[in-house]
Amino acid sequence: MRKILIIGLSNIDIITSCTTYPQEDTDEKCEGIYIQRGGNASNNCTILSQLGKSCEFLGSLGQDWIGTLIAKDLDQLHIDSKNCPIYDQTYNSPSSVVIINTTDGTRTIRHYNPGFPELTCAYFENKINKKTIANYSWIHFEGRRKNLDEIFKMICYTLINQKPSSTIFPFTPFISVEVEKPSDLTWPHFSTLNINLYFIGKDYAKYRGFSNMNETVTILYHEMLNKSLKTMLDHDPIIISTWGELGSCALLSTSQSDTLSSHYSIIECPPIHALSVNKPLDTLGAGDAFIAAFIHSLHSFEELQQNDDPKWLKFIQDANNLSERIAYDSKTTVQINHNTKVKIVKICLDYANYIAGLKCAHIGLTNLNIPISFKQSF
Repeated sequence: MRKILIIGLSNIDIITSCTTYPQEDTDEKCEGIYIQRGGNASNNCTILSQLGKSCEFLGSLGQDWIGTLIAKDLDQLHIDSKNCPIYDQTYNSPSSVVIINTTDGTRTIRHYNPGFPELTCAYFENKINKKTIANYSWIHFEGRRKNLDEIFKMICYTLINQKPSSTIFPFTPFISVEVEKPSDLTWPHFSTLNINLYFIGKDYAKYRGFSNMNETVTILYHEMLNKSLKTMLDHDPIIISTWGELGSCALLSTSQSDTLSSHYSIIECPPIHALSVNKPLDTLGAGDAFIAAFIHSLHSFEELQQNDDPKWLKFIQDANNLSERIAYDSKTTVQINHNTKVKIVKICLDYANYIAGLKCAHIGLTNLNIPISFKQSF
């Protein structure tokens, strides 16, 4: 089974939970203090491992006490980190102090990174070369501002080595990138590339002045069109916008002729409040849980198709409104058109919203006890 590769940061979060956000220059008791591994990419791996995916983390690790804790925790969750560059104790690993308000679930983060070396494209190409890249079906990049130029080069290298696929993934490895932090550079860099899937965070959307999810994906899509100087894009990207408690939204572009009214479709999904909770307990990492769950579910569709699973053919038949059932065998070919992709992405969005809601109802990222499997969701 080919792995999912997640590239980005891992750090330690020192978390304090309080019933109210503390006032400055006061001395008050808190509800609890705990330490957990954090960082967007690292959190993605934590969720994917609980969903049963074979995943690998690639990012810089240290040999100080923080780096040692991170490496041990990755190993305990069976997250592969063998290709990570390791830096000696002269470097201090990044860490964050987090205050969680248990009354409303908000999290306030103060990050500390004392010049810890970031992953370089040269190192990436050495470890994920033209031969080993075939071991991965999906590569996800955390779009970090500090390391933007190197990430851009890593994505370009991956694009050069992509190969066409006959599955719902048009190319393999499938490439996704997260654009989360406010920056004038992140989207202009990544929107010029043939990336398959973009995750756009609420913080970035609000920084750009967008007022809702629909506006976010629509404007960003047309910015891509303007840069490509085409009426349609040749790689049919998916753009997803997440707005926390407001849910998520996806735009699917198409170069196919079966969608005549426009060159894209927009899917909006309201939030799904897991366990019927009235208020969130801990929103730290909810966005990371959403991304991991979406990757898991879309990747599972691809696996169903690759493995000739009868559930896949039934789904395609229903999605295409086929009136006659056709005998299922390895030679059967059913078109995966734009409308089918819309239905697939809708299922994936619902599932990702559910997992994000489940995480908000749970303190921490481990032991989520996810009660449903992806294959039972369709």
